[in-house]
Amino acid sequence: MKTKENRVATKGYLCNIWAVALLCNFVAGCGGSGGGTSFANLAKYKAFLNKALSGKPSGHTAATAAKSQASTRRLVKHTPTGRDPIGPGSVYFDDSLQLWVRADIYETQTDEFGATFLIHWDLACFQDQALTQPAGRDYFKEYVDSGKNVAEGGKDFSAGSAAGDHFYSKFIADPVTNNTDEYHENRGQGYTYLNKAHTWWNEATGIQTFAGESIYDNGTWIHVTSTWKADGTVGFGFSDSSGYGVTFNWVPDGSGGFTLAGTDPQLPANGTWNPNGVGTVTFADGGSVPFNLTETGFNF
Repeated sequence: MKTKENRVATKGYLCNIWAVALLCNFVAGCGGSGGGTSFANLAKYKAFLNKALSGKPSGHTAATAAKSQASTRRLVKHTPTGRDPIGPGSVYFDDSLQLWVRADIYETQTDEFGATFLIHWDLACFQDQALTQPAGRDYFKEYVDSGKNVAEGGKDFSAGSAAGDHFYSKFIADPVTNNTDEYHENRGQGYTYLNKAHTWWNEATGIQTFAGESIYDNGTWIHVTSTWKADGTVGFGFSDSSGYGVTFNWVPDGSGGFTLAGTDPQLPANGTWNPNGVGTVTFADGGSVPFNLTETGFNF
């Protein structure tokens, strides 16, 4: 059965800033001028920037996508576990889960093209056919809360083949302000992943801002911020638990700059490039390195 979130995804409403292909491809080894910069540190700086820079965002495209998300009932990326139940109230044994499943709620809807998709479900899972030993739940629902469109879904299993797996996701869209909030939590056998994001859209100024964070069970974390302005100016920030942080800025003519921050004596380091991609990065101790920014990344 075709699920509604698949339909939404194929329409291109989903904008996933985490999945943009990495742009940086730094080349080790180069000469510098002035100061006493330890070029032995360049390798780790390059590794961090490689991780951080995810391509030049497009202000118009990103802002338009974010606005579309906020004005559309965007669904949580979630599909029901196992095979489709026959209908509400049906009970069956799920081979993949190795659990008995009761479909308490199972609502479908048919669109104008005749395709049927799920809009609301609540599947209760049990270890026994008599349904006396609860083993988990799989659900998804859409509703309106204080004028905001909400999509919420989750899975949580205490027995069966997926015992210990937990998933929860919630998306909130304000049709008046076009602001959005989303939260995702994944916990399985040996891993935990949390992700929170918020998008602001200022209709008057044409400025759209995104902020997100990911937290992992090993204590590491990532923070990301992006800003798109109506004039085509784009800003992107990235920091993580390594102790480094970087901000990038682009203007419509292709020129831009970045600031790499951290506790090392050589930092902060500031880099700028012209519309032709020719630039220089200067470190706190006065050392500098020239570079060329091309379609394949920075070449030092």
